[in-house]
Amino acid sequence: MKLQIQGRDLADLVAAAARALPGRPPVPVLAGLLLTADPVRSTLTVAGTDWEVSTQSTGPADIKEPGTVLVSGRLLTDIAQALPKAATLGLNATGPRMLLTGDGARFTLPTLPVEEYPALPAIPPVTGGVDGQQLADAVAQVVVAAATDTAVPVLTAIHITVDLPARRLTLAATDRYRMAIRHLPLEAADPPALPSVHVDHKKKTKNPVLPGVLWPARSLAAAVRLTVDQERVQVSLGDDLGALSAPGTEFTTRLMSGDFPNWRNHLPQDADNTVTATTGQLLEVVQRVALVTTTGQAVRMELDADKQLLRLFAGSGDDAQAVDTIAADITGPEAHGLQAAFNPGFLATALKAQHHGKVRIHLSEPHRPCLITGVTADGEADDTYLTILMPIRINA
Repeated sequence: MKLQIQGRDLADLVAAAARALPGRPPVPVLAGLLLTADPVRSTLTVAGTDWEVSTQSTGPADIKEPGTVLVSGRLLTDIAQALPKAATLGLNATGPRMLLTGDGARFTLPTLPVEEYPALPAIPPVTGGVDGQQLADAVAQVVVAAATDTAVPVLTAIHITVDLPARRLTLAATDRYRMAIRHLPLEAADPPALPSVHVDHKKKTKNPVLPGVLWPARSLAAAVRLTVDQERVQVSLGDDLGALSAPGTEFTTRLMSGDFPNWRNHLPQDADNTVTATTGQLLEVVQRVALVTTTGQAVRMELDADKQLLRLFAGSGDDAQAVDTIAADITGPEAHGLQAAFNPGFLATALKAQHHGKVRIHLSEPHRPCLITGVTADGEADDTYLTILMPIRINA
């Protein structure tokens, strides 16, 4: 293999593919990045995998001789980042060595056995297309609610469903104490490829919402970082494999199996009492009163419908205490005097994830889940992003 490539292009290709490199490779070849020179398309493709996740990035290159070579991924990443981005680099692989030159620098890297490298999975047929920035925003809003411990493995995943009639993709995550749901527009493929697994056969319904898949939260967050600047990202949901693809980038991951909680069943019913406040102001107040809390302690809120005030309290007894107040639009038949307590970190995270200037908290009873939505410019609740919070029980 022999080629020339711009330093910036090589650095970008290698950095993208290196996202799939395992921290502790179970076999030596998985520590490598696979470089393939294609003279027909005049491209260099760099690929990495850890068996569960695979990434391929393709960019322009002046191919002198075709070929494939496997070299240490971490070492190549460091070298590519250190070389001048504006320089023209030369790659020449012969036998057990690859020579990388550019701007007076010269690096000789030992190669790994290409024949031992696992075959990369083929991308499943396309389900539909989404906007790259919207997908990245949606994942960021939802991933905060995914569990980080592996006690219940399915809760470390983001559940993805496709609703063809509504033309939308829905992402949901939960750690049992909170749940985040985000809908985003989907342009379905013709015909859309859909998974045939993860079906709840106990439920007999004519609802056209299709079976969902469980995409590991960490790998989905990594995938959208590669496609965030793409106007159109193709989403492929197979039976056991998920993929995101855009020009020059392909990301695949093995999907998880298991039963994910149906978020529709957890939406609070009869939450007729509402508090509407400016998102930034409410976040500041929550963070202020939370300064006196310790791990496991709650921030309590009390609704004053007469004065249209929301009071927040933290601390009790001989411990440090804090009280703060914010003006709010409070409505509901039982709103006046209603109290509820929440984990301050979870509440603050839900507020930070909102993209609207105002937020609405829907409450029913102190010990029942509450629903948090954004508020549109015309004062309506925006149901494209929902957060469900479990309250913390407090003594009267």
